Amino acid sequence: MIILDTNVIIKIIHNKLNLEKLKGKVPEEEIFVISSVSLYELYFGLYQLKFNKRISLNQTKWDKELQSIHLIEEKLDILPFNSKSAENSAKLFNDLRFRGTMIEIFDCMIAGIMKAFGIKKILTTNIKHFKIIPGIEIIEI
Repeated sequence: MIILDTNVIIKIIHNKLNLEKLKGKVPEEEIFVISSVSLYELYFGLYQLKFNKRISLNQTKWDKELQSIHLIEEKLDILPFNSKSAENSAKLFNDLRFRGTMIEIFDCMIAGIMKAFGIKKILTTNIKHFKIIPGIEIIEI
């Protein structure tokens, strides 16, 4: 299993990456999944645009973005942020913090999900954050 980071999913939604072509770049037995945290980030970003009074988001654009998120939900399995994920994330976040290395909480949550489900590989453009997390193999695009 390979987890797709939120930034990769956004590129897929905006047609800057093709999911089928990405699948062709990894061994056939590998499957792509996403985390419930990434799904939250997608919805958060969309609603942030909707409620930001300085950004004009017409209904057509809104519907298209929402439909794209729904398609991702249909195409990929979504791994939940469960109790083991929560424990892993809290441990990782505090370990990094006390070593003087901070990363975004959502990245720690995604890493916590990865560890809870035994996933070692992540497809991301956010190499800086994930490279400092032990046991994670980064697949660059």
